[in-house]
Amino acid sequence: MIIKKVLPAIILIFSIIIFVFSQVKYDANTNLFSGKDKHLMIPSAKTLKIVSFGNVNFVADLMYIWAIQFLSTRSIKNRYDYAYQIFDIITDLNPKFIDLYFIGSTIVGVNAKKPLKAIELLQKAKKHIKDNYYFDYDSGYFAWYYLKDYQLAKKLYLQMSEYKELPGLLKNFWINMDIKEANTTKNEKKAFKLWKEIEKNTKSKSKRESAKAHLLQLKHKIDKAEIVILIKKFKVLYNRLPLTLDELKIKLKIKNIPLDYIGNEYKYDPKSGKLSLEMEESWKKFL
Repeated sequence: MIIKKVLPAIILIFSIIIFVFSQVKYDANTNLFSGKDKHLMIPSAKTLKIVSFGNVNFVADLMYIWAIQFLSTRSIKNRYDYAYQIFDIITDLNPKFIDLYFIGSTIVGVNAKKPLKAIELLQKAKKHIKDNYYFDYDSGYFAWYYLKDYQLAKKLYLQMSEYKELPGLLKNFWINMDIKEANTTKNEKKAFKLWKEIEKNTKSKSKRESAKAHLLQLKHKIDKAEIVILIKKFKVLYNRLPLTLDELKIKLKIKNIPLDYIGNEYKYDPKSGKLSLEMEESWKKFL
């Protein structure tokens, strides 16, 4: 009797060992990261369910741990190509694994730059996890900020407004947005305030991390508008671009140049005058 009970677990563990060994051997003999070569082979959710011998949630947990490690390994240049596929499969295995949707949609939408797929993942979450306004709010944000699809954003924000327990700041969110000039600093500051409230008040680590990713980008857009004006002023005065942001600060006698949301300096290219943001990859904290 005991053997019959533990046999599925033994087979599962043995299967995982074989899978890991095969992947390591394959990695050792293959140039994985040249160009856009596709090297990642993930079994379908249907296959994984069969080989899990009823331990589906356990397999989902293992895949989640592996996914966070894989997607936070910067040496893998094309890792984000697989982000949506990975989280879609894991959420098929465990549709109520809420962290997967928060973290997965942020990685897919922000890091992989596939906002439409991020919306798909969030709306998938809505089907399986009821009474959570965040899925529609974040979906609407991806539609508004990234896709600039304002009709889709409106639809999603209106869906959000139907929740009874909606926080006060979000109740009139869409009405207060200036849709004719959607991506203005004024609207970005409104969105920043709302994400700040979510980051401050949520008890969920994954939701807080998702909020921080959006706050990083919003603050970058807000600060960029200010810094670009200063760079133009510098160019008029000195007939060239500043060599560094420090030079901009010194020559124009500015007290401070804005830092990004987590306190780091923005990357500045003195040849083009462009300001860029390096998104923090901190997914390993969820292991």
